[in-house]
Amino acid sequence: MSNIKIAKRYAQALFENALSNKQVEEVKSALESIKQTIIENPELSLLLKNQVVDSESKAKAFLQIFKGSHSSVESLIQILCNKRREYCLEEVISSFVTLYNQHHSKIFVEVKSAMPLNENSIAAIKNIVTEKTGAKIIEISNPIVKDLMGGMVVRFGDNLIDTSIKSKINNIKKEFKIA
Repeated sequence: MSNIKIAKRYAQALFENALSNKQVEEVKSALESIKQTIIENPELSLLLKNQVVDSESKAKAFLQIFKGSHSSVESLIQILCNKRREYCLEEVISSFVTLYNQHHSKIFVEVKSAMPLNENSIAAIKNIVTEKTGAKIIEISNPIVKDLMGGMVVRFGDNLIDTSIKSKINNIKKEFKIA
């Protein structure tokens, strides 16, 4: 089973538990704190993935580091270490946040473009995403990628809409090579 599937299962169980206990916000906050700590201390990420250090030692270390975290999160860490799946912790956190966003009808959209988007373009993208997903809250990031030459590449969830000039030129090149 892939790490992503494993992570999604643990995240789903944690989310359902938090939802039934009305503690979703608290659990999400605790997980985000752990994620931030791992980002600020990359050696923690290396420790999670290190196969030389035994799982029991990892459990003790992480429970000590994140002592005072939400009890469900501490239990998650203990379970992951007991099952020797601590390497999935970061993916579990990401999957939990995805479930949280879905539950709140929130979606993140990345729009790569050659130039910054104007308000009309942002509104049009939000309308398209709302129609396709039903999301109520849409957050857009707009990284500028000069290589696109024009147009844009919109990515949200499993969807990709590529209207870039670079993509169109590449498609024309492929057609000429085939013919």
